[in-house]
Amino acid sequence: MTEAATRGGRRTRSRGSAQSVWSRATQEQNRALYHCNYCHKDISDNVRIKCADCPDFDLCVECFSVGVETRAHSNTHSYRVMDNLSFPIFHPSWGSDEELLLLEAIDIYGLGNWAAVAEHVGTKSKEACAAHYFQIYIQPASCPLPTAAPEMAGLDLHKLAAVAKGSCGRKRMRMDDTVAQQQQEQQVAGQMKQEPGREQQQG
Repeated sequence: MTEAATRGGRRTRSRGSAQSVWSRATQEQNRALYHCNYCHKDISDNVRIKCADCPDFDLCVECFSVGVETRAHSNTHSYRVMDNLSFPIFHPSWGSDEELLLLEAIDIYGLGNWAAVAEHVGTKSKEACAAHYFQIYIQPASCPLPTAAPEMAGLDLHKLAAVAKGSCGRKRMRMDDTVAQQQQEQQVAGQMKQEPGREQQQG
């Protein structure tokens, strides 16, 4: 009886361990901006293949290369190759990939359904999604064309894009560091331009 109970306990622990691993994998998938719809791994930092026929369907390069299919997706569907787009173009705290997800979500769920939009974006709150959309896309005089936030003034987009492509796994942290560094360099340059004027005033 003791041995059977022990075996049963082992089986229970094994099931618990498997559930724990599955739970962690699910949590990681939920945190990811993009995951492969076949093998479910995080592909936010990598080139991904986006199906042009299926809504919200992405594959990792490995799954795409062997022609995987699902009930809804066929390997004969049209597709687009999507590169790492974590660098900002309109606001320092919003990557290009998040901008695309925001616009895609509004197109799917409609303007005003911010809870669903935020869930689709995955990295921003519903308040942040609404505020950003109105600031960049609605309120500017250039509407319906977007206008970059004032915080983007002077930032080197080519350098930010290069950092995004080479970050691999730490993209958000490195991107924030790069933006902060460029903003600090702008402040220092601005102070240096002001110093000669101050000397003339003192003279």
